[in-house]
Amino acid sequence: MIETLFIYITAYLILTFICLFLAPKGSFYRRYSEGVWIGIDQTINAASLGNEDHTISGRAGRGRRRGSKFWRITANIIDWLFRDKNHCIDSIEQDEKRINYGYPVAMLLIYGASGVFSVFVIGQLLKLI
Repeated sequence: MIETLFIYITAYLILTFICLFLAPKGSFYRRYSEGVWIGIDQTINAASLGNEDHTISGRAGRGRRRGSKFWRITANIIDWLFRDKNHCIDSIEQDEKRINYGYPVAMLLIYGASGVFSVFVIGQLLKLI
């Protein structure tokens, strides 16, 4: 069961990654794939103690502006991968706030509860392995 789930998730990620490069700009498939991979990017950034609403590119751009050697090197690599010398600087979200993002408190509680439930479900799935 877990192996089948892993195969489906892997196939899904591969297909959305391919759509990033092959689907025409502005098409449904391209926009959908971009949304999926931006979400993955934000998740990785949050897991590495960054802001949960920002991407690694934006984080690297901010670090480059602050003069951090690590983030300057990281931003240079990301810019090279995207073939855009300003990708990280352009990815900085200037208008985002750190806390709440304007959501009602009830919505934040729902998000928090769904996060706790997700961790519980993942824990139960791991017990099956």
